[in-house]
Amino acid sequence: MQCGSNAGLNTPTLAYGDSTAVGPFKCTSTKAAMICTVTSGKGFSISRAGFTPIDG
Repeated sequence: MQCGSNAGLNTPTLAYGDSTAVGPFKCTSTKAAMICTVTSGKGFSISRAGFTPIDG
């Protein structure tokens, strides 16, 4: 998995322990990973170690 580009200047970041949500999607930043899920509980976590699916 690769990102298409670096984030632009002044792009906001999500502090550890904080969450943000848009529609059914919720992402939470932790020191271990960024965890993103939908209301069913399915989603993924992504970290320096890699990508892990979450089956809910």
